[in-house]
Order: sequence, then C-alpha cells, then structure tokens
Amino acid sequence: MRKLTAGIFPDSAAARFISSPDDLDTHYARKYSIQWVGYKVHLTETCDDVTLPLITHVLTTTAPIDDSKATASIHAALETKDLLPRCHIVDAGYVDAELLAVSQRDYAIDLCGVVRGVACAARAISASRKRTFSMVPVPP
Repeated sequence: MRKLTAGIFPDSAAARFISSPDDLDTHYARKYSIQWVGYKVHLTETCDDVTLPLITHVLTTTAPIDDSKATASIHAALETKDLLPRCHIVDAGYVDAELLAVSQRDYAIDLCGVVRGVACAARAISASRKRTFSMVPVPP
C-alpha cells in the first residue's frame, strides 16, 4: 500500500482494490447516491463581506478517504502558508468531536460544522420536543 502525498493512509477495502490498471491510486467511492472511480478534491476558500472568494488551498485524496481525515492536513498546510482562518466553516464530513478540540488547541481555529450523528439526534429531539439547537464553538 502506498502512502498518499497528504500523509493520509487508505484504510478501507475500496482503497486497497485496484479500480484501474492505468492508475493504481484510482479507487471506487460512493457518497449518498453518487458513485465514481477516481479522486476527491478538497477546496478551501475565503468568504467574507469585503473580498471576493479566493481559493487558499487544494488537497487531492483518493476517493474512498473519509473527508474528516483531510481536515488536519488542510489546517497544517494553511498554517505553513500563514493563511489559517479564525473560523473554518466546513461540511459535516470534515468535523467530529476530536477535530473540534484539536483545531482549537493546535491552530486556534473555531471549526464550525455539524458533528455527524448530532444532526440526526437533534432532528429527532426537535421533532419530539419542538426545540431547535445551534452549534457553539468549543472554548479553549
């Protein structure tokens, strides 16, 4: 098994299966109802009211790599470019409880996103109790 450039190791059966004889790093992946053989591209961009959106980092991984495994690599790369954000707004795939704490401790970043599993639980509780929940950054 080969090490990926970003320092992320494939850890699933799909990552070990050769999907193309022309490119040994090309693998099968599925996200919801979409299936493909190839790669994932993780884009990081600025978003504020003053400037236009600007792509600050691009990370390519093999397709079956879980998005949460890319978060630490993205933060490390942004740190070397002196482009760390104060608040990193991410999709649910890029955040978990450990990443919330590590991002704050190691990079002073408020990682803002819905933690997987919490959204489903919040919907169920909200439906039964008619309440709403909001995400609050973890204090240092």
